[in-house]
Amino acid sequence: MRKPRTRTLLLTLLGTAILGAALHAAWPFLFYPRQTLSFAFPAQPITAEGAVAKAGIAERDITPPIGMPKFGYSAWARDADGFRTRLKARAFYLSGPGQTPLAIVQLDLGSGSLVLRHRVAELVMERTDVPAHALTLLVTHTHSGPGQYLGSDFYNVFGSNKPGFDPALFEFLSQRIADAVIDAYESRREARFAVGQSDLFGVTRNRSMAAWANNFPDQDQSTADPMQAVNPTMTLLRIDQRQGDRFEPAGALSLYSIHGTAIPPFTRPYHADVWHWISEELEREFAGEHSRFIHGVAQATHADNNPAWQADLRGDLEAERIGKALGNHAIRLFHSLETRLSPTLTTAIASRQLDLLDDIEPQPEHSIPYGSEPANGELITNGSVREPLPADVVEVVYRAIGIGKSQWARYTPFSENRSTLQSEAIQDLRKAASEELPPQQKLKTLFALGKLLGETREVDDAIFVVKKALACDLSVHQDDSTYRVQRDLIPFWHLLALLLSSKQNFEIAGQTCVAAFEQFPSPDVIFGDSRGVSRGGEKHIQGSRHR
Repeated sequence: MRKPRTRTLLLTLLGTAILGAALHAAWPFLFYPRQTLSFAFPAQPITAEGAVAKAGIAERDITPPIGMPKFGYSAWARDADGFRTRLKARAFYLSGPGQTPLAIVQLDLGSGSLVLRHRVAELVMERTDVPAHALTLLVTHTHSGPGQYLGSDFYNVFGSNKPGFDPALFEFLSQRIADAVIDAYESRREARFAVGQSDLFGVTRNRSMAAWANNFPDQDQSTADPMQAVNPTMTLLRIDQRQGDRFEPAGALSLYSIHGTAIPPFTRPYHADVWHWISEELEREFAGEHSRFIHGVAQATHADNNPAWQADLRGDLEAERIGKALGNHAIRLFHSLETRLSPTLTTAIASRQLDLLDDIEPQPEHSIPYGSEPANGELITNGSVREPLPADVVEVVYRAIGIGKSQWARYTPFSENRSTLQSEAIQDLRKAASEELPPQQKLKTLFALGKLLGETREVDDAIFVVKKALACDLSVHQDDSTYRVQRDLIPFWHLLALLLSSKQNFEIAGQTCVAAFEQFPSPDVIFGDSRGVSRGGEKHIQGSRHR
């Protein structure tokens, strides 16, 4: 009788652990107090007065008090016990004749926040001529700044080491950022502008080469260099302000693609990461003659561009080394723009919130929230007729939405929403699969759809989808010695075997497994020869493992 009792005890412990984990993830959503935020600002466009372009630059310290949870590393973060570098808000006010004045703010924060932007815009409009839709907040994506100021419950709960929305921190950040914008506005004066770009390799590496290689499916990526598979471009806006009868350097706004993760998890102090030294190097260049010079640096398209820290040295020293290398690059780029300074400032603003499917499923004509303005400040709407999107783009969009909903169905703490999310996911994936494309171009969609149908116990429909994928014409790829499409079909054979097994068709399921291997002329193509080298190339074996 011991074995049944032991089994019952283990199952009870396992069930208790699963229930405890689910409650731990769900309790902030269920029991934390709800915070309602409301904002009020007019939507009319505003055009700047005067005959010359103007700019103003200012900064504010936004380092929160100690003891706050930190954002970026989630459960790996720790409450702040001090700071290694101060966190800053650097505001740039830009105004061209007859155009809408802009305010661009660079923030040493981990993520943007729509509600934070709304609150800052509300405060700024009281004392400047910057309308709500002309305010932009750019962040560095440091993983050593505060959390709990965001408009997303998901990120407020899971982005930091403790869950919740902190109204006091939210208002603290809002007021400090607004003060920076107001100071920039009040310090505005006639200015000259220049924009330039320059590439710098060696400070970032691609952290996900398998994903990057999917962008180039027909190329051999076995020798691809993670240090080259990055976005190396730095973009810099130079601003010189009038000082008496001449123009002198006043500041710069730079963009570069690099994650704010040179400072590792489990550290406690607030830290601006590499961005501190990028800003500081250019500011030191002018510390003697122009002590009020301000350099704001923000995140560009960082994607999988990680800081290229040396092995086992990740931390302050590597963050400083990488940051200073980028800072020196910014110095050279700034000076190279000396001869390109111009009194002309041309801006364009578009601020709107829309459904991701608007371009795929045309909606009735409606005005853009807050308006959308060309350089002359005239209000336009988005009711113009668009060209239909290509079928391959529509397929990717619906697939992404479907996979996203199916993932959320797995993780949502509200079980009553799970079946609805799964049904919506299936509908989106079916739309993706219905696009007029060859089956081999829709394999990712068909696999996601078949897998989800199997999970929802719609086994017959799932088998139909899988068979549709396996029926794709392989003759067009008969000269492909890498057997790329055949390799992509292996997960379908595996899924088909599982689906058949669920219907107790074990014999046919076994034959399905055999059929998967019969696609290839020799086992060496999949498993490699005695030296461990596949005839199709090692990269394909690795790719199959990742999938």
